Amino acid sequence: MKTEAELKFSEILKSCFHEKLKPLKFKKRSKNFYRNLGDLGQIINVQKSMYGTKKNISFTANIGIFSPVYWRYVYNFKDELDPPFYPTEPVCIIRKRFGRFIDGKDKWYDVDARTDIEPIKSEISEVMDNKILPFFEKIKTNYDLLNYIENDP
Repeated sequence: MKTEAELKFSEILKSCFHEKLKPLKFKKRSKNFYRNLGDLGQIINVQKSMYGTKKNISFTANIGIFSPVYWRYVYNFKDELDPPFYPTEPVCIIRKRFGRFIDGKDKWYDVDARTDIEPIKSEISEVMDNKILPFFEKIKTNYDLLNYIENDP
């Protein structure tokens, strides 16, 4: 049986990530969301703190742009022909924490039985809609990626 914190965390995951990303063709595996655009992939990984418990969950999100070309050069230790079908955020060429889209600092959310999750859901939804999804919209091809690397911080 899930704890109250786990139920609240599941609600945040569903309403703030899954329901927003599924219509955009992101595929979900556990707490990972991946959209394959051919040239590139876009990733959101919701990360729980290893110090949390079932009754007190702390989490953040990691945002990534996956490049098969970059992966082949940096991470292909076994000389595989194809990049991973469902890559993860640590092998991305661009990696950002959720908080970088808010105020440039790391941001973790804490959820327990007493937490009112509405402000958390509101903030995450606002950042997803106004910062992260536009960021993804800006980087959809290798040309976009090179332009971003050359011109953006």
